[in-house]
Amino acid sequence: MEKTKSWKNQMQYSCCNFAQQQGFGMRFCIRNEQGSYVIAKTAWQKGPPNPEEAEAWSLLHALSWLKDRNFQNMDFLLDCKSVVDGLSKTRKGVSDIQNLLNKCID
Repeated sequence: MEKTKSWKNQMQYSCCNFAQQQGFGMRFCIRNEQGSYVIAKTAWQKGPPNPEEAEAWSLLHALSWLKDRNFQNMDFLLDCKSVVDGLSKTRKGVSDIQNLLNKCID
């Protein structure tokens, strides 16, 4: 007998740096249990961060967006290893990225 896979809503986010415009764009989308899109959003952040910092900012914006809409029980798809590692570290980092990730955890 095959086990049924439990599925949660899934958050996907991505960001893209635009050096000439001195900022980065973010895209967030939520898929339901069937994989269909539920809701999506784009955002813009001023400032030229490095790619890891842009990923951390995007995660923070995505979490805030979900909280404002009362979404719970979400799975996140993260593609930046340093962000994933930073989320699982002891919260003693002093870098800008670790400070952003600490805000995500709180």
